[in-house]
Amino acid sequence: MSKQYIKGITAGIIILVLISLIFIGGSYFSGPKEETLVNNTIDEFMPQDVTVTTYSPDDHILGPTVAQVLMISYSDLDCPHCKYFHSILEQAVDGYAGKVAWIYRHFPISGASAELKAEASECASELGGNKSFWRYIDAIYAYTDEEDTDYTKEVFTKLARDIDLDENEFAACLESDMHKELVQEHMDSGTKAGVSGTPTTFLISRGKQHKLIGAVTFEEIIAAVQSFTYL
Repeated sequence: MSKQYIKGITAGIIILVLISLIFIGGSYFSGPKEETLVNNTIDEFMPQDVTVTTYSPDDHILGPTVAQVLMISYSDLDCPHCKYFHSILEQAVDGYAGKVAWIYRHFPISGASAELKAEASECASELGGNKSFWRYIDAIYAYTDEEDTDYTKEVFTKLARDIDLDENEFAACLESDMHKELVQEHMDSGTKAGVSGTPTTFLISRGKQHKLIGAVTFEEIIAAVQSFTYL
């Protein structure tokens, strides 16, 4: 092998190294590229690899219908941990005003009483819309604080009256079992997503997903939200 040939190879290697250094240096000094914030509409939230079913018109939303992070929570109205966690999720929505939305789904695994409460909340929604749904949930939790008694249909009707719903229409709705199928659909979607206890919450944004099991603290919720680094 001639010296001239070796010199040619050496020169070629040096040139390639210099080109690589220029490319790396240019990338380094140009700084990180800023990721553009994207406001996802609710039905754009669900990437293909997310196990939770997509948003449906029957879902109940607290927060903006255009947001950057979606929280889908499966809950049982007889579950004391769910009651505590309910206020935590409300704080998260308020704390990230305009950026975080919360979808509530029923998962009444504790029994018939929880199922009836879920159906009653759907009757509140039927008669008064999304706002009445959330007010009725709050009324159930407030009554649980005040009274140590079993829920009867009369109690459910009283709570409906307390949030300005027509008690006769509400009683007829509850008696009809018209929302039993919807509650079961929520249960089925939760089971399909791997929910086995309550509360279970999925945080979803732009192809990323966090699954939170149990009544985690406000700080843990915030940490999960902030892990979506573009917020």
